[in-house]
Amino acid sequence: MSRRAAARPAGPVPPDLQPAIVRLRQLAAQAAEAGTVAEAAPHPDAELLLACGQVLMRTRLLQQLWRDAYADAATTSRPLTPAEIEAWADMDCLHREQARLASRRAGKLPAATGAGIYAKALCVAYSATSTSGLAKSLAQDLMRNAALRRCLWPAADGG
Repeated sequence: MSRRAAARPAGPVPPDLQPAIVRLRQLAAQAAEAGTVAEAAPHPDAELLLACGQVLMRTRLLQQLWRDAYADAATTSRPLTPAEIEAWADMDCLHREQARLASRRAGKLPAATGAGIYAKALCVAYSATSTSGLAKSLAQDLMRNAALRRCLWPAADGG
């Protein structure tokens, strides 16, 4: 498959991800600050939140990239030239690769909190790259989460 064919945006257009990205960064920053105080423990999902924030940021950049490309073509009232298409495709490939790497990193990190589970779910739902490994990791996190099992089956003793 050529880069041009792979460069087309796929899937549903996600909602504005900026609020989620900002919140993930805030949680990660709080975790980093807490890690500098001797008596405070860092957030257990700090690294995961940063990785998921990176995936979502790259997804947002991909959306904006293609909006800009189509707007550029519309304002000039002419089709994009092969050189322009190649430049847009190169930027697309860069963002997709960075999102893929962050997604793989997030998939290797277990989620210990609801924030980590939610961050993984956002990535699976809205990422522009393949997230099968991250989806499997999310499913494992959900099954391992004792607090979630207690909510679903309150009468069960050990989960």
